[in-house]
Amino acid sequence: MRKWLKYILFFGLMAGSPVLHAQEKHEGQEDPKQKAAEKKKQEQQDELRAAEEKGRKRHLKMQDKETRKRMKKNKKRSKQINENKRDPFYVRWYKKVFKKQRNV
Repeated sequence: MRKWLKYILFFGLMAGSPVLHAQEKHEGQEDPKQKAAEKKKQEQQDELRAAEEKGRKRHLKMQDKETRKRMKKNKKRSKQINENKRDPFYVRWYKKVFKKQRNV
């Protein structure tokens, strides 16, 4: 009887020990230094995104009208391809006809 009592007590303490942490932080508590570091990192990422967007707009502005149209068309086609979307049915139906007209 005593042997069983020892085993039950031992396993009971082992099972309960991970739950009993002395200095566990609550979810609402965060380290101020860590919070400041995360905020700084987020601001840097925002600045980087803004700089990239500004660079893209500047690059697009430097192109002539025909090139901008071609870039827009290629961007649209690449987006469709990446999303695994097919051409609309009317384009697929008359694709051969359009190719023949261009070659003539």
